[in-house]
Amino acid sequence: MTLTGFQKRAAERSASRTPALMASMGFDLPDADYIAATDEFAGVLGDGTSVIEGVSGVFSQAHTVARTAGVGSSELYRQYLETNLIRLARTAVADTYRAVQQVTSHGIYPHVGYIRALTPPSCGRCVLLAGQWSGERPFERHPNCDCIAVPVPLNKDGEMMLDDTTAAVADPETYLNSLSDHDLARTLGSKANAQAYKDGADYIQIVNAYRRKGYVYAASDGSKYTWLNGYESRRHMVEAGMGHYDSRNRPRPDVARMMPETIYRNATSPEEAKRLLYEYGWIRDVWDPVQMKTVRPQL
Repeated sequence: MTLTGFQKRAAERSASRTPALMASMGFDLPDADYIAATDEFAGVLGDGTSVIEGVSGVFSQAHTVARTAGVGSSELYRQYLETNLIRLARTAVADTYRAVQQVTSHGIYPHVGYIRALTPPSCGRCVLLAGQWSGERPFERHPNCDCIAVPVPLNKDGEMMLDDTTAAVADPETYLNSLSDHDLARTLGSKANAQAYKDGADYIQIVNAYRRKGYVYAASDGSKYTWLNGYESRRHMVEAGMGHYDSRNRPRPDVARMMPETIYRNATSPEEAKRLLYEYGWIRDVWDPVQMKTVRPQL
């Protein structure tokens, strides 16, 4: 089947499934004012260009990359095409599904907002964002993202009329806890990261360590560190004697932040590993509703 064929199938599924999805989200569904012409969504990419233009652009860029590389250019050409054509196809189909869903939902109900929902298996970045409210326009997606925007009803003031969003998507921790050891390691980036999560580390800290290329790096001895130092991790490191507070009372670490992999390699016991995970800010303080403040968790 061609890419446009997959787009047509995605458009038809979106149009047929959206009303049932909306009903499960608490919509009082009237008859649709208009229905999406699903065939019109095939052959076009999310940015408005045609599929032919998009595919031609990938081939053109592949020629440029291979020509620049010189040696081994044929294999590089093949790899570039394979990677980027798959990415283009997945993105095109996902965009088609979302566009038809948006047209269909607004055709049925005038006031619609969107919540981000996973279509497993999902990457760590998508898991981190699962269940987030994106307003009256669906969220932007990163390359290869196949998350969907679940429509929820809004009142006339644009406020969400749905208190419980768990019907739309499992929250990040529920999803992560459902994974096998292998899939958890794949989602969070490594076996050490998966073990850190099981030991109480914050999945947000773990996923954000890879937020940009080069954030995680290796020293000459193979030890891994991250450039990412959020406020929580900086404060933990300073209070553990690895930094200082500046003139504005901001925590400033004096050493690099160890990744969980390095912590587990250096720790002499599971107890020491958990202590280091806390001191480097991977395990965060927890809110105590009785004391009305954040406190150190039991390690």
